[in-house]
Amino acid sequence: QEEVTVHYGNLLEDQLAKWQGGGRHASGIAEYISNSDDSYRRLRKFSGQDIEVEIHSKKGRHIDRLVIRDFAEGMSLDDLEDKFFQYFESRSGREEGAPVSGRFGTGGKAYAIMNFEHCWITSVKDGLENKAWFKWDPEAKKIIKGYNNGGYKNKCVQKPNGTIVELLDSIKVSHELV
Repeated sequence: QEEVTVHYGNLLEDQLAKWQGGGRHASGIAEYISNSDDSYRRLRKFSGQDIEVEIHSKKGRHIDRLVIRDFAEGMSLDDLEDKFFQYFESRSGREEGAPVSGRFGTGGKAYAIMNFEHCWITSVKDGLENKAWFKWDPEAKKIIKGYNNGGYKNKCVQKPNGTIVELLDSIKVSHELV
């Protein structure tokens, strides 16, 4: 497991605290939908975007499995490391003039690690698939990631480009799912 690069010290903990407790499920899911939309926008695809959201729940407050899937540009291993696993540094393409909404790279990941026991991202780009887990380490007060225990790097596949975020077993949820 490796520590994830964070550039603004205590701002990370402040950002994470805002997302804790499950009261912002709609906002967290919207963050991932926005990320998918940004991926399509970088491709200049402004209509016909397929973004799938699945919510599996056996109890009224607990989310067993949340899946957000797109079929846009996908991410290579370098993209995962240099874009997805960066916090407080915009890597969305906004600086280069891309018509995207993402700015600081915090919302979706903060929502995931503060509200779910297991967080996975799987992405395919140009025939190579990467799957990584990420989580909050409360003792070290750091975000960590890894490609072990079910993850992998650069697996050759015959799949279209795209990204899947899979969040499993919601932690303390105090709000009903609506």
